[in-house]
Amino acid sequence: MIKHSTVLSVLAVALLAACSKSPDSPAAAGQAEGQPAQASTPRPPQTREAKAQGLMALIDTAPQCQEYRQQLEEAGKVPADAAGAVDLNTIVAAAHAAGCSKKP
Repeated sequence: MIKHSTVLSVLAVALLAACSKSPDSPAAAGQAEGQPAQASTPRPPQTREAKAQGLMALIDTAPQCQEYRQQLEEAGKVPADAAGAVDLNTIVAAAHAAGCSKKP
């Protein structure tokens, strides 16, 4: 009985010690000690046309949905800061409301 409780105590202490390591330490991040952390390079901003192409995947290809696909394609060609530029998400939301969501 005493051996059993001692083993459980040692196991509990070992688990607590393993959980108490900081994930922010260089060793936890997989870096050798003394080396500076590598900053990840940010991705270049996605163009409005690329965003429109990505959102196009959410709209069905049925004939009644082509209007929304064309609107999205045209809106992707207009710069975001241009006067009268339509929000791409607004077009996708209208397509979903009209039942033009792409079915999985």
